[in-house]
Amino acid sequence: MVAGLAVALLPFALRLWQYRRLTQRTPFDLPIMLLLAGAGLGAWVSPKGEASLESWLSLVAIICLYYTLVNYPRPRLLIKWGSVAGLLIACAIIVFTFSGSSYVSSPNWVNSWLFDVGASLPSLPQPGN
Repeated sequence: MVAGLAVALLPFALRLWQYRRLTQRTPFDLPIMLLLAGAGLGAWVSPKGEASLESWLSLVAIICLYYTLVNYPRPRLLIKWGSVAGLLIACAIIVFTFSGSSYVSSPNWVNSWLFDVGASLPSLPQPGN
C-alpha cells in the first residue's frame, strides 16, 4: 500500500521540482483538504483500522487522479479523447455485464455476483401459494 501511494505521489514531486509548484490551484482545494482530514480522522479512530486505511488510500488515489487531470497541459485533447475512452469503456462494461445465453440459467463471470445477492434476499410470497 505504501509503495502504491509513493508511486501515486511521484508525479507531484516531479512537478514541484520542475515547475516550483505542487499543483494548479482549484476551487475544490479547501473542501478536498477537509475531506481528507475528516476521512483520515475517521480511519484513525475506526475499530477496523486496516479496512479504513485502505478506503482512505483509495480516496487519496482518486484525489491524485483529479489533480493529475487538472494539471494536464492540453485540456481540450483530454476532454476529446477522455470522452471517447469513457464511452468505449462504458460500452465494454455493458457488453460484458449483459453477455451470456440465458441470464437465469448461466450467468457469466461479470454478473454472477448479482445472482449471489439475489439468492441471499428473502423471497416474496407468491399469489396462490
